[in-house]
Amino acid sequence: MQKLLHKDDGKSVPPEFHRHLEIEYKAAKGSFSAYAYEVLPLMHTLLSKNHLEAEQFRNDSLAFLSGYRGHSGPLMQEFASKSRRGLKGADAAGDTDHAHSLVKVPLVVARYAGDDELADRLAAVIAVHQANEEATAAALVFSAILERMALHGATMQEAAEWAAGEGSSLERGRGWVREVLEQQQMGAVEGVQHFGSGPKAVSVLQSSLHLALSAGSYVDGVRNNIMAGGDTTSRAHVVGALLAAQHGDSSLPKKWRKKATKFMDVKQMVHVIIVQRTQFVPFFINRDPRQNPDAPRNATLV
Repeated sequence: MQKLLHKDDGKSVPPEFHRHLEIEYKAAKGSFSAYAYEVLPLMHTLLSKNHLEAEQFRNDSLAFLSGYRGHSGPLMQEFASKSRRGLKGADAAGDTDHAHSLVKVPLVVARYAGDDELADRLAAVIAVHQANEEATAAALVFSAILERMALHGATMQEAAEWAAGEGSSLERGRGWVREVLEQQQMGAVEGVQHFGSGPKAVSVLQSSLHLALSAGSYVDGVRNNIMAGGDTTSRAHVVGALLAAQHGDSSLPKKWRKKATKFMDVKQMVHVIIVQRTQFVPFFINRDPRQNPDAPRNATLV
């Protein structure tokens, strides 16, 4: 993609034709990614309970996977297989160091920002699917930065500098963030190539922090993430959350919202999860996007 963009010094050239990509799975335009489908059971647990309970999340995950016919990554397949054999707890979790831990962070922060239980709740939720210290540590660093932005109004730069100093209780976490700050002179795509474009949690954390720090807007960050290639989906969960926290809800283009088929449903559910920070509100999602999405109401959960 980079070669095509820079071909003939950026001048317009006739389109080139390539063989069709042999992708692992197909998804309808505007639908959830495989990572996002991993998060849906977590959202259900948060909506049905006053607090995140690891055992309830485990049950919700299994119930979802039993009826899900879309693409699942190796970690979720391993979790489902082990659970069906009667294994529980750490015995049912996989040990991959991939970024599954990171995609759970935004929802947990939405519910527990400012709560002393945030780190413990997040670690317990991650452990349901994944038993890997590096992946869990990367998620805790991400949660600390996102909480700083959402709760204290810090900018991306301020939150990263805070995390590189006193912000992270994990020395290696501080080191990861320092490495990103030291390479801020790199371009967006160049930085991803430096920190790694693969699915490992630490690489995804560092590459995503770099993308968010170098982005002038939400749109800029999302586009740069796509241009960087590699495991764009896992980074999207991190970059999107950080830039939305910095630039606000209005930074998401209306055209993008319309193309995301479940945007209004998710917005309603997240609203209630945030309300649960101060009071418990049982909630069932309304499918009708014409109604006011900011008012909790009863209907059918999707």
